[in-house]
Amino acid sequence: MAVAWATRCEQLSSLCGYAKRRSKLRAIIGRDFAGTDPVAVERLLAAAPGQIRWGCRPCSGIFHPKVFLFHHDNLITAIVGSANLTRQAFLCNVEATIRLCGTANELSQLVQFFGAQWHLAEEVNTENLETYRRQWHAQRECQRQAQKGLQPAGTGPVAAAATDPILSWSWDQYVDQLRLVDKLWQPFGHSIESYLDMLEEIPELARRSLSTLSKVQLLALLGIWGEEYPNAGWLGWMGAKGKARQALTESDTASRQTQARVTTALQMIPPGPTLPSVQVVGAAYQELRKINFVGPGIATRYLTLRRPDACVSVNGASQDGLSRILGVPVSRLCRWEGYEQGLKRLWAAPWMAAPRPTTSLEGKFWDNRCALLDAFVYRPKSGEHPNVTWQ
Repeated sequence: MAVAWATRCEQLSSLCGYAKRRSKLRAIIGRDFAGTDPVAVERLLAAAPGQIRWGCRPCSGIFHPKVFLFHHDNLITAIVGSANLTRQAFLCNVEATIRLCGTANELSQLVQFFGAQWHLAEEVNTENLETYRRQWHAQRECQRQAQKGLQPAGTGPVAAAATDPILSWSWDQYVDQLRLVDKLWQPFGHSIESYLDMLEEIPELARRSLSTLSKVQLLALLGIWGEEYPNAGWLGWMGAKGKARQALTESDTASRQTQARVTTALQMIPPGPTLPSVQVVGAAYQELRKINFVGPGIATRYLTLRRPDACVSVNGASQDGLSRILGVPVSRLCRWEGYEQGLKRLWAAPWMAAPRPTTSLEGKFWDNRCALLDAFVYRPKSGEHPNVTWQ
């Protein structure tokens, strides 16, 4: 493939999985305007070492193709159009592509185009990837500062107040308000896309046995971010909980036993798409709370990662807003009785009962509809957040 930009998305994960199985992937990726996520390039490089290159920028323009060539038997399937390898392209944007199928001779111009670009391209290595990573971070910071300069905190676009509380919204109202709250977060360097990044990657870890995960993955489950999982902190950052961190992320015998208990508790809740019974969620919650150092914040975070369509994470940054929305005092919300009461009220909301939409982006919203409630209520202590989200 030859694309102007690549970011973390399901399509990237699929290509990396294919490359790891077959070791047959060559990719040319552009880096103009710092539009490519360095983590996406890092993952491609890990899946196909030595087969990832930076696109060559012409003297008076940018590297801007969107060409995918799939070789199978004696035929080639080509997808050519406007879509890059990004979540925005596959879920949000209006794009146009065409699929062509033919022999190498019939599609010789596309084959020659890729070969010429491959010859001109620069191989991605640790050094130039790190250089680009610094540029990418600097660009993001510049964008963030520019947005803050144009939209001081509290003066940006405000989500129009609904005539009824959040729990009475229809599905269309929920989506509209989610899009508006996305605009509120953007001046602070975050967005619904960063939530979706997290909810695409981290819940998958909660479906596996924790004892098979690396320490980096176990830390991500706790909300402690790093280069590989930069958005892991959404739904609650548990970095300050030292004893829990030790028990849930280390590889000694006692920690592995604790991780096995967490796995057993989470596996009590079946996968979707049907909502689980509140009794099943309650049983899993109680089992998690029996584990030393697992408080309500960690327990509800794990439950939400297991079923982002059904549970909410109650942590220090979200509990006040959730208390207001669900009508349950914070002190009670941090115990099962209050959490159960809140879930029942939440599950009765019209937008919770709506059928899964057919469009890709709204389908993502639906799959994570309870977890995304966090975007309306999350208020980190740093003060870097909108002042008017839950309203």
